[in-house]
Order: sequence, then C-alpha cells, then structure tokens
Amino acid sequence: MKHMIRVFRELGERLNKELYNIKEEEYIKLAIKDNSWFTEASIKYAIKAIIENYLQEDKIKEWVEQYNIKESITPKNIAVIMAGNIPLVGFFDLMSVLVSGNKCLYKASSKDSVLIEHTISLLKAIEPNILIEELNDTQKIDAVIATGGDNAVRLFKDIYGDIPAIYRGSRFSIAILTGDETEIELKTITDDIFMHSGLGCRNVSMIFTPQDYDLNQLTNAFKSYKNISSKYTNNYIQNRAIMKLDGFNFVDGKFFTLTIEDQPSHIISNINIVNYTNIEAVKEWILSYENEIQCVVSTNTSLPFHIEIGEAQKPTLSDYPDRVDTLLFLTNIN
Repeated sequence: MKHMIRVFRELGERLNKELYNIKEEEYIKLAIKDNSWFTEASIKYAIKAIIENYLQEDKIKEWVEQYNIKESITPKNIAVIMAGNIPLVGFFDLMSVLVSGNKCLYKASSKDSVLIEHTISLLKAIEPNILIEELNDTQKIDAVIATGGDNAVRLFKDIYGDIPAIYRGSRFSIAILTGDETEIELKTITDDIFMHSGLGCRNVSMIFTPQDYDLNQLTNAFKSYKNISSKYTNNYIQNRAIMKLDGFNFVDGKFFTLTIEDQPSHIISNINIVNYTNIEAVKEWILSYENEIQCVVSTNTSLPFHIEIGEAQKPTLSDYPDRVDTLLFLTNIN
C-alpha cells in the first residue's frame, strides 16, 4: 500500500508537468478525435481535478488509513468496466483497485480509451510490475465494478450476476439556489452545469430557485461560458428548434435553454427550473429521489448530498459514486 501511494504521487507529478504542454500532446488530439464531446478544456479540467484531489500523497494517506488494508495480501482479480462520457471517468475505480492491493483488469470505453491508456502507460513507466491488465474472456474474475447506462447495467448483471459487484447506472445532479448567491457564485456554478458538455452524472441538469426568482440572473451569469463542445452546440440548436415547433415555453440562453419543469431534464443543453417556497419540501423531494441523485450543489450546507458550488466536477477520494464505499467493498472481498 505504501508503495502504491508513492506510485500515485509520482503519477500526479508527471501529469502536472504534462498540463503545461497539453496543446502539443498528440494523445489529447487523438482523445478528441475519438470523442468529439471532449474539448481540450474539459480534458485539462478533469486531469487537474484528479491531480489536486486524488494524487496528493497526504490525501491518499488520509483516505486509506480509514480502512484495514494489509500490506501483503493475495491480490484478487477485479474487473473494472469503465464509462467514457467524461475524460478519465474510470480512473478512480482503477486507482481504488490498485491501492487496495488487488489486480485491475480494465476495460476502457472506446470513447475514452486514449486518455485511460496514456495514464496506464505512465503508471507502468513508474512501476513496471504494477498489477494492471486489459480485461479478456480468459481471466478468472473475483469481483467487478461496472459503470454505464441503465441498459448496460442490466447486461452487466446478466454477465456477472454471481460474483461480488458494484454496478453504477444513470444518475443526475441538481442545484438549489437561495437567491442570495453572488454574481461570482452564479458564474462559478457554470462548470457544475456545462463542463463535460453536461454528460456526467455530476452535471447539474435541474435548478431549484426561490419563488419569483429572476431567471435573467442565470442567463446573464452563464452567457460568458466558453468551454462548450461542438456536439453540445449542435444538440442545443436541434433541441431549441424542436421546442419551438412543439410550442414549448422556454428561455433561450443562446447556447442552452431553461424550462419550468419539476422533473429531471434528460435533454442535453436544457436545464429544468423548479420554483420553491419551502426548503423543507425541497429536502423531502431530494430524499424521494436519493437513488437517482448524485449530488446537490448549493450554498445551503444543510441539504442532503451537499456539494459546494463549483465542486461538482471535482470529487474527493471519499466522495464515492452513488455513495457506495468502493474501497470498503474492495477490502472485504472474500
């Protein structure tokens, strides 16, 4: 475990050096070619978040000290089936498997294979004997961590139903505004909404606002946002046209739309707005959707699943996806 902590610290240092030359890196161009939802800005944002929140030695030590991880164990074969909707989204599971002393049999998504393979190549350069292999049909699997859409999860359960597993399907995130947010805070929340083209489960797609809230505050704060992929823009143009044809009432933010709707939005580039009068009722609503909500962005720290504004796309090591303790799962596999 101590050795792996040093390996991941070194990985952070190498990734940090690359950040300054990212425009010249061929793998970044290839990653965007493979997934046109990615941008240089979104890739850089994801790498920086990983460096700052996952790959600092003190943070890793504090994280693993909460668990009973033995220095010498017989490694289990853990299959990690990764999503590819945002850059390096599968990295946390890979890191968790290795830190727990197990062997990672990974299957990268075709949409994010370039970034995953590059990161793994850096790990192997640091530690040639690191326990990472690409998943194939011949390996014995002791447990699985699989992430994908709801249909993919059903398929995973059919394939791996008889072994210990963590399955992660679709979720969504929301923001709760109090009405007292500063202009800077409203601008900061744009990364929570638009970064990674709104595709991740931590991307805010629904905003609760106080009754009679002036939506111009949002459109004015959001209008300067620049980190949008061409795929996102195309979706906005198409969805705006459809809403016009169908007679929907919406606010046009010029690269996004706002609609008054008390259900989660499943339309890329559209944000549903819910007016509220009672914060306790909002808390009840959140709890009624607790198995579907990933995080709640707000300045109100009393809310369930609370995340500070601007931090939705920067999870910490203990901020487990779907609130399932990944490292506890990995250390308890028999």
